[in-house]
Amino acid sequence: MKVRPCSLAVRKVGLFSGLMLALSGAAACTDTAITVQAGHLSELSDWYEYDASGHQLVHESGRLNGALLAAAVQCDRWQLAAQMAEPNGDRLYDGQTNTGSPVLSQSAIRQRQRQLQASFALTEHWQIGGRWLYQSMGRDIASAGGASGYPERFDWQLLSLGAQWRAAVGPGQLTMAAWWGQQVQSTMQITLPGRDQTVLPLGQIRHMDLAASWRMPLGVAWHVQADVGYRRTEIGEGAETLITRSGVPVGVAHQPRSVLVSRPVSIQLGYTF
Repeated sequence: MKVRPCSLAVRKVGLFSGLMLALSGAAACTDTAITVQAGHLSELSDWYEYDASGHQLVHESGRLNGALLAAAVQCDRWQLAAQMAEPNGDRLYDGQTNTGSPVLSQSAIRQRQRQLQASFALTEHWQIGGRWLYQSMGRDIASAGGASGYPERFDWQLLSLGAQWRAAVGPGQLTMAAWWGQQVQSTMQITLPGRDQTVLPLGQIRHMDLAASWRMPLGVAWHVQADVGYRRTEIGEGAETLITRSGVPVGVAHQPRSVLVSRPVSIQLGYTF
């Protein structure tokens, strides 16, 4: 979050259509399978903030860990899937104060990720689809070097289009996927030291998700799956918003252009009914 002093103080559809088609097609299924998975997710997480000229203001980095749950319904050539994950942890904060002095600290990160995905098999190997993604990220920046920390919370929803390629490899199955999307809703809540809680708008969000998955059967119904990925979420600079103290205006603030880069790795155990 970028703040600057002023005279009084501080300044700083298509997816839902696809889901409906998948559900309506399920009524005429001739071949149906339900798969559930549970596992562990670990991701390297990097957060960057830049000023209007492109100069880097902040870099945070760290490893986040958490549980992952997933379920999918296969109906002939349609598939409807859902996934939940909550990777949490700490990132090392390397940035600067509002006066430009360098500061080292850490941020406690708490995330919730939810997604729904509908896809259709064009051929034996290729699928196309749409995805809805919701992400909530709590970011609590610790005080350090005389600079007071403060909590932030980001929430956004994205719609993405993507394609998947799938083929048998050795004793298992390899899947590679690419998704591109933009936000349909986003907000940020912040409580600056000594100020009231404020909701800041975010700029345009663009998202890219590349993933590879390898699944190996462990019998008739059980399987183990390993996933690796690369995700980049770029958030445009937000508009300036009024900051208050006890309801009295004391300045304005805005969220600078920010980039979240995640490199998730997960291991899951699954069962197909």
